Amino acid sequence: MDYLEPDFKHFRVVLAQPAAAQLFVPIVFSIGPAGQPAQDALFFMNQTLVKVGDRWTVASILPIPVPLSTPPQNK
Repeated sequence: MDYLEPDFKHFRVVLAQPAAAQLFVPIVFSIGPAGQPAQDALFFMNQTLVKVGDRWTVASILPIPVPLSTPPQNK
């Protein structure tokens, strides 16, 4: 089963202008092929919202994958 789990304790909205805002929230995507166990993947979700009239509209969505930490290599 696929699901999304936002981390609302790190949810942020920045008002760039009176009619433009940026939304930031880390999200865990749990995804996988049908019949296979789902794997968790962390993304930083960024959205740009613009106000058109009296309504806010999503102008862009940019999910940025967080790479897995690579352990340091001994030399």
